[in-house]
Amino acid sequence: MRISMTAVSLAVLAAFATPAAAQIFVGPPPPPFHHRFRCAPWGCPPGYRGLPLYYGGVWFGGAWIPGPLYYRDWYGRRQYWLQGGWQYAPPPWHRTRRGDETDYDMPGDVLFPLASAHISEHAYDVISDIARDARQRPHARVIVEGYTDTSGGGAANMALSEARARAVADVLARHGVSRARIETRGFGETHLAVPTGDGVREAKNRRVVIRIVGR
Repeated sequence: MRISMTAVSLAVLAAFATPAAAQIFVGPPPPPFHHRFRCAPWGCPPGYRGLPLYYGGVWFGGAWIPGPLYYRDWYGRRQYWLQGGWQYAPPPWHRTRRGDETDYDMPGDVLFPLASAHISEHAYDVISDIARDARQRPHARVIVEGYTDTSGGGAANMALSEARARAVADVLARHGVSRARIETRGFGETHLAVPTGDGVREAKNRRVVIRIVGR
């Protein structure tokens, strides 16, 4: 009986994967391999449908999907096997470029539990992409700004925004950005993206902005 390379690859990966990693093999697999290409047990060459795994997670459809995930590099962009098909996962930030400045505006809920400055586990993957941009601009300043909504007291919100900015700065430093280049600022509820009254949990106001200024 001939055993397909897909089955062999899955068996080998499952044998060496952790129980959490093995969960990725439940459900429909990616489309079959191209018949002209042979895949090693750990996956196919980039650019072809197959088994390579991405062990981080992605932010997709307004929710965090933990890894590992099947992926492929398709015409220079990475796709993930999501919801039964190959999908591009948009980054969980709004990026703005103005001359030598690049701003990454991220919802705070992507990075932190509500009313907390404790970095969520998946936030490390999110911040790592921004850290890569900062490392490629070694003379740039990196400014991390924290903001809150109007729920809670003003003093507590100011302290929370400062603590969140410092937490993000620490993760940037762990990903190779010199701590000497990083500034942190907390604005609390003083700079609202969406003006509201007091005591309103407006998600758009809970955010962190990372500014990379210079080259």
